Amino acid sequence: GSKLSYRFHLNKPVKTARLVGANDEAIALQTHAGQPLAELPPLALTKSQTWKLELTDAAGRPNKIAPRIEVVVYANRPPKINIASPRGDQKVSPLEEVDFAAELEDDFGLLRYGFTYNVNGGAMTDIPLGKEAPANTKMLATHLLALESLSVEPDQLINWFFWAEDTGPDGKVRRRFSDMYFAEVRPFEEIFRQ
Repeated sequence: GSKLSYRFHLNKPVKTARLVGANDEAIALQTHAGQPLAELPPLALTKSQTWKLELTDAAGRPNKIAPRIEVVVYANRPPKINIASPRGDQKVSPLEEVDFAAELEDDFGLLRYGFTYNVNGGAMTDIPLGKEAPANTKMLATHLLALESLSVEPDQLINWFFWAEDTGPDGKVRRRFSDMYFAEVRPFEEIFRQ
C-alpha cells in the first residue's frame, strides 16, 4: 500500500524522461519546460522493481549511461506471537494465580495487543494489555489470572490465547491470534493408587 514519488534533478532540461523496467515496461515521468527536473507521480508499490532512467534532450539525444533505480518492497507480515509461559496445556488449582506471558513483534508496529480467555465454554473475555508498540521491537505482554476470583470448579476447562493487531496490506486493522491452550482445573486433593 506504500506509494513512491521520485524527483530527479538533472544537469539540463530534458524533453522526455521515463523509467524502463523488465520486459520494456515504461513509466513516463513528468518533465518541466526550462527546468532540469523529471518527476515520478505517486506510484503504488506492489512488488520489487528495477528500472533504467532514460532521458532525451531537446535535440533528441538519449543519455549515454542510464542510471539504475532499484526499489525493494517488503511484504507486510502479520504479527509474531510466541508464548513464554505457561508452556502448553496445564493442570491448575482452583485457588491458583496463573502468570501468562507472550513475546509480540511486528514489522510495521502493533496497534493493540491483549489476552483472551473463557471458562468452560462460556463467553470470551478480552483483556487489552497495551497499544502502539514500535516496529521490529519485541514486546512482553503479561497477565496474572487469579482463578479464585473466577469461582472455577474442578474438571472445568479454561481456554486462553494472546492476540495482536496491526495494519494489514489493505489498510484495515488485522488481528492475529496465538495458538489456543487449555488449563484444566484439578481437585484440591487427589488420591493415587497402584
